[in-house]
Amino acid sequence: MNIPTSLPVIPAAPGEERYPPAALRLFRSFTRESYLAEFGVQAPPWNPDRLTKTWFDSGAHAKPTGEKVAYNILRRGEDGLFGLQTLFLDATEASTVNLPGIYTYPAYTVAPTRTTRGPLVRINPYYMSLESDARALMAEMGGSGLYDEGDITEDRAIYPTDEPRRMWMFLIDGNPVSAGLLMQSRNARGVGSPGHWDPVRSRTLWVPDPDAPTGSSDTRDPVPQPLRSLLPNERIVTDAMGFGAVIERGEEREEPAGFTAADRALLLAIHTRVNFLP
Repeated sequence: MNIPTSLPVIPAAPGEERYPPAALRLFRSFTRESYLAEFGVQAPPWNPDRLTKTWFDSGAHAKPTGEKVAYNILRRGEDGLFGLQTLFLDATEASTVNLPGIYTYPAYTVAPTRTTRGPLVRINPYYMSLESDARALMAEMGGSGLYDEGDITEDRAIYPTDEPRRMWMFLIDGNPVSAGLLMQSRNARGVGSPGHWDPVRSRTLWVPDPDAPTGSSDTRDPVPQPLRSLLPNERIVTDAMGFGAVIERGEEREEPAGFTAADRALLLAIHTRVNFLP
């Protein structure tokens, strides 16, 4: 698993005389699938309280909560002309994505066991759990009286020496319940899937939350992609159809003697980075 990292990369000017504004993007765009493939972890569930956001600036994560970060974005002004405007984002917003799609929870798996009841009867591993998990579950559900059911019957459970789990049970409203079976019920839709124990019908009944919104039908515009600053010989013009914008590259300006392409790239990097300052 890689720590999700995305830092601005200042693109050079393409060789063409006209190119789309996307050529100036500072950050990569992600889908839910490409985010998982890149970092080995899922993006957080889509948040309906936020706009869809396909890019993130992990450098903003270190900034204090509430601090603003500034980016260049392409917008059409009231005069109908396109230009670069400043977008201010909260550091938390800037450093995270909000990707549409279904968030999937890891499947709940139970390792097999060689535990038996007496010498012959195999124990179903779904009845077994770690003591730490059983105690946490008992506290969560308001239970009491944790005990190992495999240690109190006539045909006691025979646990292999390398088996850390036991047949832990505890009492809910005076009734014994299996910690292992309750854990299976709670994780039936995946480990960590949201839900709650039903306080009315039965405190041992797990009720999954309704499916969360995925953003697939969200009609709002996503958060715009940050762009680098324009080079001195670049300008934004309306495209031939009049609906969008393109970048038009003009003649190179004459540079002072000794001024190199590397110097220009450095100045552009400084100029763009200064725009990130609050």
